[in-house]
Amino acid sequence: MLLNMESSKSITKEFVCGKHPNEEILSFSSIESPTVLYCADCLLSIGDKQIKEAALPIKEFIQHTAAYFEKLTPHGKTLNGDPPKELLVMLDGEDELIAKVSTRIETEKVKVENSFEGLIQNFTTLCNKAKQEIFSNLDNQLINIRSNYRYYKRKVNKYYGKQIESEDIELTTERGIVTAINKCETVADLECLVKQINDEMAENKYLDSLDDRTNGMNEILAELKHFIKTQGELLPKSQFSDPMQAQNPIIKLHKAFADFAEAIPYIENEIVQLSFNSSITTIDSKILKNHDEVQMLQKWLSSNPTSIKFKLLLRGSRDGFDTATFHNKCDNKQNTLVLVRTEFDRVCGGFTEANWKHVGNSFTQDNNSFLFSIDHKTKFPIKPGAYATFPHESYGPNFGTGYDLFVANNCNMHPVSFSNFGVSYDAGKFGGIDVKNSSLGGAQHFRVEEYEVFEVEGYKSQTTLLSIPSKETTES
Repeated sequence: MLLNMESSKSITKEFVCGKHPNEEILSFSSIESPTVLYCADCLLSIGDKQIKEAALPIKEFIQHTAAYFEKLTPHGKTLNGDPPKELLVMLDGEDELIAKVSTRIETEKVKVENSFEGLIQNFTTLCNKAKQEIFSNLDNQLINIRSNYRYYKRKVNKYYGKQIESEDIELTTERGIVTAINKCETVADLECLVKQINDEMAENKYLDSLDDRTNGMNEILAELKHFIKTQGELLPKSQFSDPMQAQNPIIKLHKAFADFAEAIPYIENEIVQLSFNSSITTIDSKILKNHDEVQMLQKWLSSNPTSIKFKLLLRGSRDGFDTATFHNKCDNKQNTLVLVRTEFDRVCGGFTEANWKHVGNSFTQDNNSFLFSIDHKTKFPIKPGAYATFPHESYGPNFGTGYDLFVANNCNMHPVSFSNFGVSYDAGKFGGIDVKNSSLGGAQHFRVEEYEVFEVEGYKSQTTLLSIPSKETTES
């Protein structure tokens, strides 16, 4: 199907890329992703194959969207009756929550400003660039919380058939999409529109996959309500909120100038704009940013993926890479997921139901433990009868008796972490020893750039865990 000449010429506006001011927006992303608008320079910088393939020329994006909605089977559009009071009560707190977030944002800006003053003289260009990016991210928290309330209100009105005329925008036809594009005043408006289109398609696909759409809509509204409530409880913080914490990035700046500039704009407890995918799949990770990767982990963990949530226990760059910190934050926690990004830009990790607390010299048996490679999109189960982990006070996360995946003390300093893959965990398709040992981290020995440990909430254990004395204990 081709756009006719009239609709091709109907897009009269040109939009300039926010990252590259001299470049025109050429493509839209057809999937949920942090960036949905691309100029020529943006397209050249995309490394992920899936994201690159989803970047469609504008005309093709319009065709793709219209074709999708043309094939949809008509369904009832709304829930019956009026929205329950417990859903509407969240809207009543909008002004209070926005004022609360606004106060925090301004406080964070002051702390950021004070922390940067000592750096500007020697690193003016880089520091000013990073500072403005943080300010933009902090300001976006207000934009996002307002947007989230509008999103929540639209969903409540949509599901209960209470839309006003301005909310009932036709985005399912070429003419409707073109009209909506031409109504955009800024690139930010255009970005929101493309995200809204992608969100509508993702929502319809999800609801179509359910046996009961009514229950699905009720569950989505409950998730959205919880999402906004949580954002009011955990206010955004920059890395400069605590003066002591601010020293870590300052030291990092002197050690690694470029790495600092890339890492510092991160916002803790970030308020993200609501979308269908963000309300279903969230993870506070500096390693994973792709929704598909998070959903892949959820599916590996449960036959009911949407029940799985990730609670961050430890981040190396924030809390430290020493094993004492690991055990302080992760001992006595069960159902933990470890994510590792190596110096070779490989992402791997493991999951175990077992406790990481060191009790004697004991291996732990856990039939539900597994390793995984995000790069290979593969899960590697524990071998029958093999030992899953070896908790030790001198070690970080340590999977298998071999050790299949071993994260060492101060793993960010030297290439002392390693993988002897295939001893306790099934290495599957990987053949020779060298291939197996490099498949997870990019090499048998590697330095860890970042690692995170999450408590997996909503996970249901299926087996009983056993502690098995190690050979050292048995022999003694």
